[in-house]
Amino acid sequence: MNRTQNLSILGLGIILALVSYWPLFGHLEYWPIRLWDESRNTMNAMEMYQNGFSLTLWFQGAPDFWNTKPPLLIWLQTGFMHVFGPGELAVRLPSALAGLGTVFLLLWFSIRALNRPMVGFISGICLITFQGYVGHHGTRTGDFDALLTFFLTGGILLVFLWHLKSKARYLLLGFLFFGLAAMTKGVVALFAGPGLFLFLWQHKKIKVLLSSSAFYKALLLFPGIPLLYYLIAGLSMPGYLEAMFYNEIGGRYGESLEGHTGGFGYYLEQWFNGRWAYWYWLVLPAMAIALSAKSKKRRQLACLAAWQLLCIFLIISTAGTKIPSYDMPVYPMLALVFGLSIDWFARRISEIKKTGLKYPREVIGGCVIFLLLIGPYSKIAAKQYFPKELPLYADFYPLSYYLKQQWKQGKPIQDVRIVWDGYAAHLLPYIQRAQWEGQRVDFCRASEVKPGMLVWVGQAKLYQSLNQQFHTQSRPLTKGVWELLILKPIKP
Repeated sequence: MNRTQNLSILGLGIILALVSYWPLFGHLEYWPIRLWDESRNTMNAMEMYQNGFSLTLWFQGAPDFWNTKPPLLIWLQTGFMHVFGPGELAVRLPSALAGLGTVFLLLWFSIRALNRPMVGFISGICLITFQGYVGHHGTRTGDFDALLTFFLTGGILLVFLWHLKSKARYLLLGFLFFGLAAMTKGVVALFAGPGLFLFLWQHKKIKVLLSSSAFYKALLLFPGIPLLYYLIAGLSMPGYLEAMFYNEIGGRYGESLEGHTGGFGYYLEQWFNGRWAYWYWLVLPAMAIALSAKSKKRRQLACLAAWQLLCIFLIISTAGTKIPSYDMPVYPMLALVFGLSIDWFARRISEIKKTGLKYPREVIGGCVIFLLLIGPYSKIAAKQYFPKELPLYADFYPLSYYLKQQWKQGKPIQDVRIVWDGYAAHLLPYIQRAQWEGQRVDFCRASEVKPGMLVWVGQAKLYQSLNQQFHTQSRPLTKGVWELLILKPIKP
């Protein structure tokens, strides 16, 4: 590439980084720790932060047989805790950085494979406008899926580069990415396998792959890396392998765990009702344009994306457990399809031969791209700039917000018990941090409440129940949070 091309790519990269900031990093600490995976991961990382590096995960002083995934994400979160402290930023930075990394991965790939940086630039912006990609359980929370998606996307695109260029290093790097995906979320790293197999089979590359010495070296990276981890973890923590198999394979795929149910059309409904907001009606036209491109490389890339979308959709749709974020790996490939088609459309517009054009054709093409992307980008950026709690959780997180505020303002909490009815992992990080600072605060169940206790309650039904069981002195701390001094039981 000449100097002009390098400067052009540098300019695209700077613009891409700037426009990625608000969707990925803006107000990243605003939300309190979210329930389920983020809260569990936070507690795993805080235990490692306090006790030192470990190959296995712990929760409240005991081996964690609920979160049985390999610890790569937890290691990263623990590392950021040592830099920024054990707060929301440290927990979420791996996901946000993985989102940014995926954006630049699309740009790098479009340069390397297509020699067309604009495809990657458009694809990156499309990616950060998907509501299902940038949001809860995505790039803005400390869940597994954003980091998993980065590694899976890297592996898929590197194998495609091996298909184009027949260079062993791409195959080795691709399998390294798959190995890191497995170290992030276990067997889910296999999601990319069926689509890649069908693509390579379609293009008569399976025999070439199996006859390549690089392929057998690559097996040391994947599945070699995760298998070595599972072996060590199984030997060091009896019962781990049985729990892992049930959580990640037999139980989660074969049946619905933790009430996450849905039929075969669950993900189609999710896509049409918000996760593919703005874009869902363009999927089929964009795929048709990409598959009919004159360039063989573009057609093959669109074909790879189609196989990945189809196979991942079938895998997650036939699984017993249905969770919206399971669709995360489809978004980068979908973004590439839009990048290919929007780039094609802009180029066709800019090539219209008409005398007396007031502006260069490249400017016209750029305006077309801008007009297509500004709407969805504005919506996703505004969503992060003016964050609002989801109505579904309006009555669920007030206590979390209050505890977060107390910790941020350095206000001591003394002789208080936090009472919650149900799974309370989203509260435990705040209680743990207060205890590390020497504050006398603890968690207890409603059944453990006794006269003489000073308790904070964030559930209206639990607040009413305690007032029906005991004489209390109560006062509101903030909307949806009450302080109660438990006096004596109310006699029946």
